[in-house]
Amino acid sequence: MDSHSETNPECILQYAIPGGAVEFNVTISDLPNELFLVIFSGLPLPSLISARDVSQRWRDLVAAADIGPTRKKLLQLYFQVITSPALEPCRRELTPYLQSFNRQQFLHSRQSSIGATSLPEEFALWILEWPSHAVFSWLWPGLPPDPNTSLKYSLKTRMNHLAYQNCSSSESWLIQFKENPGDGQWTASEPVPPPTTNYCSLLRIRTQSEYLGTGYSTDYLMCDGWGKGTQYEGRVITASSDSETNKNAQFSWVDYLKAELEAVERLVG
Repeated sequence: MDSHSETNPECILQYAIPGGAVEFNVTISDLPNELFLVIFSGLPLPSLISARDVSQRWRDLVAAADIGPTRKKLLQLYFQVITSPALEPCRRELTPYLQSFNRQQFLHSRQSSIGATSLPEEFALWILEWPSHAVFSWLWPGLPPDPNTSLKYSLKTRMNHLAYQNCSSSESWLIQFKENPGDGQWTASEPVPPPTTNYCSLLRIRTQSEYLGTGYSTDYLMCDGWGKGTQYEGRVITASSDSETNKNAQFSWVDYLKAELEAVERLVG
């Protein structure tokens, strides 16, 4: 089979009957929908994106497949990004700075730095499978830690702590927090030594300037939690320069990226 037929989604699949006496050909389009649904349910994000571009039938089957909830959210976000008017101007700014990086190694280094058994699923899958051509802000391990301050759409990022070059324990630590009775809000502080219960490990994401009129703010992803900290795992919080933290953690990682896209779209206008 030539190289074209190996990569063409409509290639001929050849099945040899035992003994080699009989051979018959079946095209991929002859396969039943039920089989496609099984196949698509296990594909990574880049393959699902490619599959949707093959034909309207495949697009409908991808939409109907039982894709895991996290990957499905990322797939929906991807199509929100590529149809956004902000993507093209942002790509023109970011592409000269984008570098490839070892995604598995990045996750391992961040995971090791906080002593976690795993990182939040939405964040980990985004690192592993998000296409670099759909990066729309200075928030990606393949971008340098210090943005070019002349860029229009960097959202006043002062430091990209996700930068692949910055894999150090200084990018993560533990916090201990106390919930305020009555309103469910909380404040964070440096932890006392274990065994205290209300812990959560933080991974520093990005520092921005001019946050709500203050000097700067820093976004953190909450990872492994203990005690009351478990309910905040996978959430993003923001700490400003004049206070410990925001009073609540309202964003999941994908929701945080959606809010980032909306902010970029407002800049592009």
